Amino acid sequence: MKLKAFDMKKTLFFVFIILAISISPLTIAHASEDLMMWSNRYSHSPIHITSNVEFTLANGVSGGSGTVDDPYIIENWSINASTAHAIWIENTDAYFIIRNCYVYSGGWDHSNIFLYTVQNGRVEHSMVTGSWYGIHLHSSSKNTLTNNTVYENDGDGICLDLSSNNTLTDNVIYENNDGIDLDSLSQNNTITNNTVYKNHIGIYLKFSSNNTLTNNTVNGNDWDGFRLLGSSNNTLTNNTVYENSNNNGIGLFSSSNNTITNNMVYGNDDGIYLISSSYNLIYHNNLINNTQNGYDENPSNNDWHHPILFEGNYWSDYSGLDEGSGVGKHSIAGDGIGDTLIPHPNSDYDDYPFMDSVVGKPNFNISSNPSSLSLTRPYSGLSSEIFAITIKSINGSNSPVSLSGSWVGDVPSGITYSFDPDLITPPTNGLASSLLLVEVSSNASTGTFTLHVTGTDISSHATDVAITVRAPEIGLFSALFILLIIISNAVRACIL
Repeated sequence: MKLKAFDMKKTLFFVFIILAISISPLTIAHASEDLMMWSNRYSHSPIHITSNVEFTLANGVSGGSGTVDDPYIIENWSINASTAHAIWIENTDAYFIIRNCYVYSGGWDHSNIFLYTVQNGRVEHSMVTGSWYGIHLHSSSKNTLTNNTVYENDGDGICLDLSSNNTLTDNVIYENNDGIDLDSLSQNNTITNNTVYKNHIGIYLKFSSNNTLTNNTVNGNDWDGFRLLGSSNNTLTNNTVYENSNNNGIGLFSSSNNTITNNMVYGNDDGIYLISSSYNLIYHNNLINNTQNGYDENPSNNDWHHPILFEGNYWSDYSGLDEGSGVGKHSIAGDGIGDTLIPHPNSDYDDYPFMDSVVGKPNFNISSNPSSLSLTRPYSGLSSEIFAITIKSINGSNSPVSLSGSWVGDVPSGITYSFDPDLITPPTNGLASSLLLVEVSSNASTGTFTLHVTGTDISSHATDVAITVRAPEIGLFSALFILLIIISNAVRACIL
C-alpha cells in the first residue's frame, strides 16, 4: 500500500526534524565518547542497593542468586559518579561480584564504589578513576578486591575504615592521594601482590592492627612507601619498597609490636624510620642505598635483630668484618654475620648485621616515559605510539635485562605491543632504553588498559603503563551519511 502525498510530506518533515536534532553540536561532540563506552561496556545510571532483595535487574544485576556458588553479578557497566556514588551497596551479606566495570568522575563528593556494612562482596577487573575515593569499604568484612586498576582519585585509591577480614590482592594503584588506606580500627586484612606507585603515600595504616601486608611493590610515591600511625601487631614481609624519595620507605609513628621482615628497601630517603614507636621487630631486611638506611628515635625500645635467631638486616653501608673476633655468634668466622663495628649503625641498633644481601641485591630499576598515552582507533590500518622503557643499573650491575609485558585486568583485543630491543644491558650504574611500540587496529577494544612491563635478570622489577584507546571522531558529514541511511530505510519501510 502506498502512502498519500500529504502523509509522505509529514513523514519527511518529522524525519528531518529528527535529523537536525541528531546532528546538533552536542551530539557530534559526544559521539566518539558514546561509541567508546558502548564498545566494551554499557552505560548505566548510578546503582544503589540497600538490602539483599535489591539485587535486581533494575539495579544492574545480570544474574546469580546470591549464594557462594552462584553470586549476583554486576558487570560490564560504565557509570558516571558525578551525581552519586557509581556503585553503592549497603547492609547486605549476599554474595556478589562487581566486575569489568568502568566507574569514574565522582569528583570530591562521591566514591566510585562504596560498600557500607557489606559482607561477601568481590570487586574485580574494574577501572576506577576520578572520584574522592576509588573504592571505599566502611564497616565491611569478608570482601575481596582483586585485579582492579585504581588511579587519579583525589582522595584514597582504596580506603578501608572500620573494616576487617578483607583481602586486597593484585591491584594496580597509582596517582591517588594515598594508594591504600587502612583507617579507624581496620583489622585482620590481607594486602598482597599489589603494585602501588606515584601516590602521595603508598600504603597508609592509621590506628589499624593485625593486618598482613606481603609481596607488594611500592615505589615512586611522593612521601612514604608504607606509613604506620598508631598501628600495632601488623606484619610487613617480602615487600619491595623503593625510590619513595621525599621521605621513608617504611615509616612507623607511635606504632608498636609490628614485625618488619624480608623486605627489599632501597633508594628511599630513609629506609626504615621509627618515631615514638616501641616493641617492633625488624630483621632480615635489605636496606640498600637509602640516603639513611635506618633511623630510630629510641632504638633500645625496638629489636633491630631477631633476639632468638641472632640475625639482623643487610645494610649497604655496613663495613665491618666477619672474622670471628667476638663472643657467642660473633666468635664464628665466615658465618655471614658481621663481627666488628657493631651494633650498626649506632648503639642499640643491629648487633648481627648480614655481610651480604638477605634476598639478593636489586640490580636495576625500571621506568616508563610517559607513564600513559592515548590513541585513537583508526578507521583502517594501524595507529601507534611509543613508550621509552628505561633500565637503570644499580649496585654496580651490568647484567642483561629481558623485557616482557602482560595485561592487568581487562585483556583488550586489537592492541599489540613489542619491545625494541627486548634484551638490553645497561652500563655499570648507567642507563639503557628500549622502545615499547603499541599498535592499535581498527577493531581494537576501546577503554583504558594497563600493561605490566617486567624486566628480568636474576630478579624481576616492573612498571605499569596506561593505554587509552578512543573511538574515532565522527565528523558532521559522516554523521549525516549514517543518519540519511537510517532515514532512507525508515521511509522505505513506511512506503512498503
